[in-house]
Formats: sequence, C-alpha cells, structure tokens
Amino acid sequence: MSLDQLLVQLPAVVVNAEQAQRVLNGSPIFPIGVGQLPPAHSTVSVRLKDEAGQLLAIGTHDTSGVGSIRIRKVLSLLSH
Repeated sequence: MSLDQLLVQLPAVVVNAEQAQRVLNGSPIFPIGVGQLPPAHSTVSVRLKDEAGQLLAIGTHDTSGVGSIRIRKVLSLLSH
C-alpha cells in the first residue's frame, strides 16, 4: 500500500509545476483549489500532489488566515 493510499483521509490539493517546485523547497503556497477543501475552524492537514498525481508533501492549510498552505513534511525528492 502506498503512502498516498495510507493518507487518503487527508484532502488532496493538486499543484501546478511552479507550485510543486515551491512545495519541494518547503515554501508556503497559495494554490487555486484551496476553496474546495472542507471548512475547518482553524487548520486542516492536506496532501499536496503534482499534476501527475504523485504525492509531494503534507501541508497545513490555514483556513482562518490568508489561505496559505504551509509545508510540514516533504515526501518526494524528485526534481520538477
């Protein structure tokens, strides 16, 4: 079973190539699609995936602030 399958309970956010590079560098992102996440009181953990569906990282989406996703753990070392 893949790590992505084990984390299926976390909402997935698909990022474009530019955002994927930021994710792999551990930088916060402001993805389009964040509005599709379930409402939360403050923060929600999410899976960050590239456009090919590869799991890149786990992040925390701050729903009470500006909507950024902070990277908590980078899981992929592939260059994009």
